[in-house]
Amino acid sequence: MKPLFLLSLGILTLTACQPDDVVDLVVPGNSCGSDGARVQTTVDGSDWCANASVIGVGDGSSITITGVNLTGGTLIMQLDSLATGPQAITEADNAMMYMNLGLPHTPLTTDPGTLTIATLDTVAHKVTGSFEVTLHADGGGAKNLSGSFDVQYTQQ
Repeated sequence: MKPLFLLSLGILTLTACQPDDVVDLVVPGNSCGSDGARVQTTVDGSDWCANASVIGVGDGSSITITGVNLTGGTLIMQLDSLATGPQAITEADNAMMYMNLGLPHTPLTTDPGTLTIATLDTVAHKVTGSFEVTLHADGGGAKNLSGSFDVQYTQQ
């Protein structure tokens, strides 16, 4: 009796979903994120957007920004130099990590990048800026990133 019930349930499940019941989730427009929730870059010339999640957290001395895209790629920036203008991205200062397919890429002190903080509003907790950096994987391989961010962060 049980196999007949399971077979009937399976057939009902397969026939209950008509193609019209399928809904595609489409994000309108060609923009990446929105004001206060945007991290975008090119990675070796290909566009990358944190279209799944953007989180910013500050502690008064630094701001950590994490962007995740729909395929699981992650870009993490730790802004240590909280002043507007250009600053170096190294292993120790304004560190950055790009991870895709489980392989992390980070900056080298011998190959610094440039972080430019355009605006820093510590009252409204918002930071905007851009970056250009070559990130390196352990064992070789590098990724060239050039991007921007516009993030509303939570102060802790």
